[in-house]
Amino acid sequence: IIDGTNATGTVREGLLEVRANGVTVEGFTIANAKVYGLANFGSNNKFLNNIIHHTQGAGVWNRDAKSNLFEGNELYFTVLQNSTSFDGQRYVCSASNSNWPSAINSWGSASGNTWRSNNVHDNCGEGMVVYSGDVVENNTFKDNWSIEVYIVANNATVRNNIILDTRPYLARGANQAWRSVPAGIAIGDEAVCLTDNNIISGNSITGSRYGVSFYQYVSCSGVKNTTIENNTIVNAWEYGLRILSGSHVNSTIRNNVIELTDGKPLTLQSSAFVVTGNQFFSKADVFEYVGKNYTFAGWNAVVPGNSWKG
Repeated sequence: IIDGTNATGTVREGLLEVRANGVTVEGFTIANAKVYGLANFGSNNKFLNNIIHHTQGAGVWNRDAKSNLFEGNELYFTVLQNSTSFDGQRYVCSASNSNWPSAINSWGSASGNTWRSNNVHDNCGEGMVVYSGDVVENNTFKDNWSIEVYIVANNATVRNNIILDTRPYLARGANQAWRSVPAGIAIGDEAVCLTDNNIISGNSITGSRYGVSFYQYVSCSGVKNTTIENNTIVNAWEYGLRILSGSHVNSTIRNNVIELTDGKPLTLQSSAFVVTGNQFFSKADVFEYVGKNYTFAGWNAVVPGNSWKG
């Protein structure tokens, strides 16, 4: 157990910090960090079966780090700099904070890391930020604040993860203070246009505001050469699939199952996608496509090859 409760002096990075290559860190509990729990700057390292909790910043800060394996770790109650109080079970996260840190936060030139079978839950930040060449597979992301899995780079694979939001929501426009933008998987270019050649496959997403979504921050931003396939999106409470306008090129949305209670199954503001083999259902039979609203039957006449579960 590495416990920072009584740490003195100035903490610049992590309570546990790795700057070497070829290191294995296994079976530690890292708790009560004034900044990051684990800070990794090395490459070809393994971080296995560790527990990280009660950190003011990210649970894992992965800076300029390449080809590392993070497997079987649990992260909870991290990014507490975004919290306002503790209700006896969970921390209350602040919707007014202008920072958007993550429980797992890569940075700089980090790339090609593998994140497998980790349990990331109840953190006051995004679940994780996915960087170039990362493989994110067989993880569980549950009840994290904001976006659960945020892809900001290229050549990444996000597959076979369980994403689960169980906290109650109020109607849009009311006070959702505990959670500002709750999305299951999001794609976005925050500064430079890198979100190309990504694969989002086989994920199970339940209870998010948006199942899979895209955010455009710069004019060249778009979903490019990307495949979104074989995902199951259940009970998203606003949109199952939400991709707004952008510089989209040569991407495919296929063989997904989107079954909602009240939300809109799809808003797709671009015709630059192949959309086929998907199954939809919602009490709100509204499909927003390239600036127009359709019923499923009307939309399927324009974009054929999908089905409605009646």
